[in-house]
Amino acid sequence: MAASLFAPVYERLARRHYWRGYAAYKRGALDEAMAHYAKALHWTPEDPWALDGRGNVKAAKGDHTGALADYTRATRILPDHAGMLGNLGRCLNAMQEPERAIAVLDRAVALDPMHANNLRIRADALALVGRLDYALADLSRAIELEPDPATALYDRGVILARQRKYDEALADFERMLAAPQPLAAGYYGRGIARAGLGKHDDAIADFTAYLAQRADDIDALYHRGNCHNAVGDHAAALADFNRGIHLRGDMPDFYLSRATANAGLGRLEAALADCNRAVELGPDLVRAYLHRVTITFRLRDYAAVITDGDRILALAPNETGGFLARGAGHFALADYAAAIADYDALLAIAPEEPEAYLGRAAARREMGGGEAMLTDYRKYLALLAEPTTARQFNGRAWALFVLGDLEPGKVDADRAIALAPDDASGYGTRAHIFEALGRPAEAIVDFRAALTRNPTEYLEKLAHAALTRLGSTL
Repeated sequence: MAASLFAPVYERLARRHYWRGYAAYKRGALDEAMAHYAKALHWTPEDPWALDGRGNVKAAKGDHTGALADYTRATRILPDHAGMLGNLGRCLNAMQEPERAIAVLDRAVALDPMHANNLRIRADALALVGRLDYALADLSRAIELEPDPATALYDRGVILARQRKYDEALADFERMLAAPQPLAAGYYGRGIARAGLGKHDDAIADFTAYLAQRADDIDALYHRGNCHNAVGDHAAALADFNRGIHLRGDMPDFYLSRATANAGLGRLEAALADCNRAVELGPDLVRAYLHRVTITFRLRDYAAVITDGDRILALAPNETGGFLARGAGHFALADYAAAIADYDALLAIAPEEPEAYLGRAAARREMGGGEAMLTDYRKYLALLAEPTTARQFNGRAWALFVLGDLEPGKVDADRAIALAPDDASGYGTRAHIFEALGRPAEAIVDFRAALTRNPTEYLEKLAHAALTRLGSTL
């Protein structure tokens, strides 16, 4: 009887604390908000609004397990409230339970198809399970419904970038940034899209604008560093990766990207140390071994290249890079039969892999050449897409040289040298072409240029024989 008499008083007290908690939550005073919600629930323990509010505070503090308990209780008491169901779905997303979230959000959207926030939350869940087209549909609908669709535009742009639809992603981020008070995330997103389109200088400007507001965002530091690497500014890249590693030193990809920067600066031992650290952090990370073989090969530790090739194939038996690494290591050690065996094994599972034909042709050339070698070079040329990298231009140049198509081969070698002026390969290829064209003076210059850039035993032997033929010396 007494409890029923005082019920209206308890409800008024609870409501007062609920609204105070809500106001504190909105201004970011989470501890104060938590205290008010606790008092509200003291007076009315089954109030779904106070439970939902306390769940929001717990979620903001990172206590997703506690938030889940509150959201679950709230939605059992008030099962048809789309907003509360949306909060429950968002919490399940944060706990990496997207399938459960989708089931909750399907009900929420059915209850209120015009609830843009729930559409965005469901899109997050759909993206987590890889149903990207459905996620895009939800986000497009949310953009139509929201008066200020910045968050939905950002989320849609991120998914489009994941699908490598960088032009469409860029349009969404541009639309975000056209707002009177654009969100900083728009610069980050536009940087991702521009980097995907190869506009690395523009992407650097975007990441810099974002970092001016979020100085310690490790993702932005990582992507800006990669863009610096892409444009050859390895010192700037190194600064970004150093900063990121200082902030969080347990991410293998930071070390791998810093290895690229160190290698670009000629600091191969430092690059190897970075790769080793990445392997320590991710012993099952195939890309860490793939990266390391590029460094150990340049350091002429060919046995280590072969060992890492074995590790790669143990982790990923069909990984192209494992066979190519092992084949290159065996070739460098003059074990041409073993190299051919590696390339044969790769072609058995990837018969359209051009690099395997190029490597096998080179090994066959060292073993005397013949029609099988020429067939491999022809197959390589037939499979190779239009070259974009120095390695690809040089590979095509060498194949054309062996097949006697010298002038086009020289054009490709010139392009390889222009793209990678510090790489010996282009000079070595062009030197052979000059020799075949009867231009010995230019051949001598290129052979010497190759040797100064990569004085390996194999190249020295090759160049010495060529220079002897040309009447010169090392």
